[in-house]
Amino acid sequence: MHQRVLMLNLGGYDLHGSISPAVGNLSFLRILELSNNSFRGKIPQEVGLLVQLQTLRLGNNSLTGEIPTNLTGCSKLESIDLSSNNFIGKLPNEIGSLRMLRDFSIVTNKIEGQIPPSIGNLSSLSYLVLGDNKLEGHIPQEIGHLRKLIFLDLYSNKLSGMLPSTLYNMSSLITFSASVNQFNGSLPSNIFHTLPNLQEFDIGGNQVSGPIPTSITNASVLRVFDITGSHFVGKFPNVGKLCDLRLKMQKLELGGNKLSGEISPFIGNLSQLFFLYLGDNMLEGNIPPSLRKCQKLQYLNLSQNNLIGTIPSEVFSLFSLTSMDLSQNLLSGNLPGEVGRLKNIEELDVSKNYLSGEILGTIGECMSLEYLNLQGNSFHGTIPSSLASLRGLRGLDLSQNDFSGSIPEGLQDISTLEYLNVSSNMLDGEVPTEGIFRNASRFAMSGNRKLCAGC
Repeated sequence: MHQRVLMLNLGGYDLHGSISPAVGNLSFLRILELSNNSFRGKIPQEVGLLVQLQTLRLGNNSLTGEIPTNLTGCSKLESIDLSSNNFIGKLPNEIGSLRMLRDFSIVTNKIEGQIPPSIGNLSSLSYLVLGDNKLEGHIPQEIGHLRKLIFLDLYSNKLSGMLPSTLYNMSSLITFSASVNQFNGSLPSNIFHTLPNLQEFDIGGNQVSGPIPTSITNASVLRVFDITGSHFVGKFPNVGKLCDLRLKMQKLELGGNKLSGEISPFIGNLSQLFFLYLGDNMLEGNIPPSLRKCQKLQYLNLSQNNLIGTIPSEVFSLFSLTSMDLSQNLLSGNLPGEVGRLKNIEELDVSKNYLSGEILGTIGECMSLEYLNLQGNSFHGTIPSSLASLRGLRGLDLSQNDFSGSIPEGLQDISTLEYLNVSSNMLDGEVPTEGIFRNASRFAMSGNRKLCAGC
């Protein structure tokens, strides 16, 4: 009885050298798994002789050269993973003949040129991952022929032009990522009607403009919406108004655009939200207290807007927050003592506002705090000694305020502290001499006329 090799699985064995051409002799091979090794050189042409091959996984190696066109001889291929290598050249037009191919990934290589229109012939394709390469030109209209496609990732290339109109009819699409390219044009207002299954939509870092599609208010399965660093205009959308708590939104990233108006109070209906980035826009009005309902929120960035009023105390009931940036707004009032309730906060930035009052000792209860920036406000009173209890503190900026009194001596005992700026205040007394105070390049104190160093 003849025994045939149907699977060769050597993934993750830290193998070196090149892939042997002898692999082409395994004529009954169906699965070739060599990923997560250190193979170098080219894919041997003999791989194209494996007419029974269904799965080819060579990801996370150091392979070079072009993608062999004779891979199309493996007509039964269902899965190709060439990700995280050093492949060059273009996507072969012949790839369109692999009619049984279900998933194809060449992410993180050096593939250039255009996406061949023949890719529209891959009628079985569900996953197409071409991100982090050097692809250029337009997305071919033929991509709309892929009726089974659920995952399309084109991020970090040099693709340009408008997104093809056929894309908006791919009703099976669940994930679409095309961030960090050179796309332009605008989005159709009904995009979330024609793509009813879309859960992740990421086109940040392009030149797409126009208003945010109104159909987003009905996008009841959308989990990720990222248009960061684009050219969108218009009013902040009433996200959450119509779908209420049915919305599954987890990440909403609208930063770096030209959005105006007030932040919709319905944003509190996004109960699953854990990442909210609205910074670097032209938003105005108050921070909505309804944010308190986003109890899973970990990242909150409202910086570089025109927000006014006080920081609502409700924000400090977001116990899951690890990062909050409210800097460069027009906020007034004080920093509430409730700030101490943020036990998980690692980064807190309220710099360049019009905040005032004293910083209460409760700030020392933020035991996870690593970076605190209060610079450029009108805070007064003494620097709370409780800051010395933040043993993981790495950066502290208290500059350009009206702090008085002495620098807490306990700050010199924070071994993790890498940067401390207390300049342009009204501090007095003797400067501590140990810890960070021994390194002038990491400690700034200019503009305090009554401070005495080494006296």
